[in-house]
Amino acid sequence: MAILLTPDQIPQLWKAIKFAAVNADHVEEEYRERYLNQLLYQLLASKAQCFVRLSPERKLQAIAVTKITVDEVRDEKSLFIMTAYSFEKVDPRFWIDDIETLRKFAKKNECKTVTAWATTDKSETLAELIGLKPRFKSYIMEV
Repeated sequence: MAILLTPDQIPQLWKAIKFAAVNADHVEEEYRERYLNQLLYQLLASKAQCFVRLSPERKLQAIAVTKITVDEVRDEKSLFIMTAYSFEKVDPRFWIDDIETLRKFAKKNECKTVTAWATTDKSETLAELIGLKPRFKSYIMEV
């Protein structure tokens, strides 16, 4: 089960959060410091949330970082999963339990949807496993 950290708990787990975010979000080296500064600010200011999953032995298994966003066209709030990272291979049912925790958090905060980006085939598979449906794919070109 995912546990929502309070802002004052973030510094204790910052090393792990930083590792998970950089690896899951594929942040390029040149943008890493700025990305992490913004992430830390958002977590400490409650503008983003960090959920963790612990093993029965209280070992950190996974981290998810979320942010409530607003779809300006629909004028609806959405819980955006910015980062999802597992430190060890776990049974997929744990991710299904975790998404239920995130869904309840989203509903409590009047979000209409839960969204995520997939940056790898593995994250795409995980998103579909936990019940997210593809909405669109994003591509990028350097100019």
